[in-house]
Amino acid sequence: MTDPTTPQPQAPYVPAPVAPKKPSIGKRILIIGVSVVAAAGAWIGTQAILTAINDNGSASVPAPAPADPVTYTSSAYGFSVELPSEPEEATTNQMLGGGLSAELTTATLTSKAGNYIVSAAKFPEEISFADQEIETTLDNSVTGMVGAITGAELESSESVELDGVPARAGVISVAGQPDQLFVVAFSNNIQYVLITSDVSDAGHQAFVDSFAFGA
Repeated sequence: MTDPTTPQPQAPYVPAPVAPKKPSIGKRILIIGVSVVAAAGAWIGTQAILTAINDNGSASVPAPAPADPVTYTSSAYGFSVELPSEPEEATTNQMLGGGLSAELTTATLTSKAGNYIVSAAKFPEEISFADQEIETTLDNSVTGMVGAITGAELESSESVELDGVPARAGVISVAGQPDQLFVVAFSNNIQYVLITSDVSDAGHQAFVDSFAFGA
């Protein structure tokens, strides 16, 4: 007879398989809003710079550019890109709602030779863009850039790759300002945006082609 006070061996607990859950409607909306906010943040920064240039009639000119381009490297965001000279860097927090925020770092080079901006927005772990189709996320980012400024129009947009990562590239126009060429991409929950204005097509492409992950 078994002593009821003696612990008896138990079979290991095997949980029943659970089907993967689709993101809730609320989370999908948040993800869409996040991609728009980050893109809009970079775009608003660009507009502030270009508006100042137009108001003053000229840009503040940095020290003469060296013969070779400068490589701007961000170990925090894992990329490098080449610019004609050293950019100015600034970091802000973009509020996303629900008590969450995305850290947005922007490197800006403003000169008579052209204007360059590269930004990276790092999103919190609570938000994963893997829950949403990357193509939709990229489209939402473009929508955010265009919608952030009154009178902005999307002249063109196409699917490209930024150092092997799916991206969107195109041109946005605003009355009274130079056209702005952009590229936006996502990798490892970070949104990357590159923007140029008053730069030749070849100069813009060289800027984009120099971008590399893995810094």
